[in-house]
Amino acid sequence: MPQLPGGGGSKPIFEEKPDVRFATTFLSNRYRDYAVEGESLMDKVTGELFIKREKDGVVVSHSRDKITTSEIVHNLWFLMKNNPEFKIIRKPGLESSKFSVCDIDMFGYVNDECDVSKKDFKIDFNTNKIVLEDIESSGVFISVNTRTSDKIVTEIFNDKYGEALKSTTTVNTEITQEKERFMKNFHKDLRVLYQVKYKNNSDTVYQVSDMETYIKSNELSILPIKPEHYIYDEIEIQIKNIDFVLYQKFALFKQAYETSSDVSDEEKLKIQSMSTTEFFTYFFNEKISNFIFSDTKVVVNDIVVYSIVSFEDITTENMFDNKLVRMIYLEDIDVINSYLNKISTSYQNQVVIYSGTRPDTSIWTKGSIWVEPVETTILKTLKVNQNPHVTDKNTLEKMLSGNKNIIQHVTITTIDPEGGNILVTPNP
Repeated sequence: MPQLPGGGGSKPIFEEKPDVRFATTFLSNRYRDYAVEGESLMDKVTGELFIKREKDGVVVSHSRDKITTSEIVHNLWFLMKNNPEFKIIRKPGLESSKFSVCDIDMFGYVNDECDVSKKDFKIDFNTNKIVLEDIESSGVFISVNTRTSDKIVTEIFNDKYGEALKSTTTVNTEITQEKERFMKNFHKDLRVLYQVKYKNNSDTVYQVSDMETYIKSNELSILPIKPEHYIYDEIEIQIKNIDFVLYQKFALFKQAYETSSDVSDEEKLKIQSMSTTEFFTYFFNEKISNFIFSDTKVVVNDIVVYSIVSFEDITTENMFDNKLVRMIYLEDIDVINSYLNKISTSYQNQVVIYSGTRPDTSIWTKGSIWVEPVETTILKTLKVNQNPHVTDKNTLEKMLSGNKNIIQHVTITTIDPEGGNILVTPNP
């Protein structure tokens, strides 16, 4: 029995541990079908909390809603800078468009944990379709997110796969082609197959394009389309399926791994007699088990989609017929654009502009630096080459001397040639 120490409000001291303990815990998200409306659930691996909504029985994670406009805009600015093919398309006569972020619950799609470590696993969207309608941009951005605990596993596997391809002594068409694909799409472990439809206002389809692109898990990447090639009123994108490419190619991986110059002869003998399935199990147990969670799974939690859509379609709480797709952010595109302009301006103000003539005010903005290269000195020969410039060198040297009546010659010394640092000192 617990005994209170001398001080009245102190914690009790147990003379011995009680034999019986009563406690409650959250129902695991794996058993969401057994939850009642309004009940809270938990992912026992990541600690993520869910709730089964009373009005429709949909299980949602409100932690995924905790995104701000600042976070969204900085992500979008970075994505647009690195994907110049992405353009916002404004329809004539349309007053406004919306920028939306949607979250796709993957547990609901496969009616279980979406374990991509299973051999030949694919995410197939042909039953529960993902259709993005009235797209007003030359693509959408998508991120396929694993559990936090599994991100390191996917990265290690990518590294091991790439190392095996680079160091294999086997030369054949399949390995050569895969090596080229992997290097071209470095560390992109997912292949997304999607269909783009170009339609008129009467839903007549002008053109259908089946497309594929490679992306990296846990990172926003573009699914590009090329609407400028067609006459259209509406663009519709349907995601067909997502393949975890590296997991699909374990037979090829085994072939490259067992002939890799980085693998010991002892290990090569061990795996040569294995089937692809046995090698799959061996690789996860021996190479990745230290980083994988105790359930030995690699689980995709959700897919996030950034898209720009017509204002006219935002008429209901959920713009999708599929209840597993939930809109978690919505903002007018003009508001987004105003934030993007502010970010661009702030970065422009940190720019150093090299020009022999005075730059235009649209380029030489407030806070930026104009550098006028007057002369170039070749270090080995000390030969001085004159660059096109507008500033008179003698006037510059007078200014640096502090005495406008005396020409003060200066010596420019390169301290760090690679870093570009120089020292300007007056001559005695």
